[in-house]
Amino acid sequence: MNDKKNSSASTIESGALFVKYKVPAISLIVVLLLIPIGIGGYLHLKGEKEEAFGEKIYNFTKANMSALKDNELKGAEFVTNFKALMEETEYFRGNLPLLITATDQLVKLNNFAAAKDLLELADQKFAGKNEYTNFLIDVRLSSIYEDLGELDKAIAILEGLLSSGEKILEGKNQLDLGRFYLKQGNKEKAKEKFLLVLNNFDEENYKKLARLYMSKL
Repeated sequence: MNDKKNSSASTIESGALFVKYKVPAISLIVVLLLIPIGIGGYLHLKGEKEEAFGEKIYNFTKANMSALKDNELKGAEFVTNFKALMEETEYFRGNLPLLITATDQLVKLNNFAAAKDLLELADQKFAGKNEYTNFLIDVRLSSIYEDLGELDKAIAILEGLLSSGEKILEGKNQLDLGRFYLKQGNKEKAKEKFLLVLNNFDEENYKKLARLYMSKL
């Protein structure tokens, strides 16, 4: 009986810690990474073409984002409209902040399939431009793949991000990989990632979660 209580307490604590570390991390990503991208995309538009693109993005945002938030516009329809915007603006980089914002809104609405469509589009059109863009897209896409049960893809995208030398929130990414491997049943790889977090990173919440997951191996 005590074992069951301890297990339940551990599960609750693990869940609370997961929310505690994941939500602020995502917020930090938005604040730190969207600001320079937004500045580059919106505040320093150069030339008539870019100004016209910026106006199209602004008008699209007014017409579609509120409707999406209020659930008056279906996710699939929003994605269709956004893809049309991307074509109209020749896949202009200034679309990225809106794409990320829309993706996060779709996740709030539990529309993971539509969020996946947008992020995969971003991965095709914007990835490789710079390390911040790659991180911004990949960390979200891996989370969506996890939510959809596509763990092979989630692992591949995070392993690829880390192998590129990306250091932004590296401890979180290693912890996530450990979770993904554990869900797959690959306890050896999961243990490797959790030990890496415990031995190489200072963030106490990451370490506490790693210990909790290690206790399940």
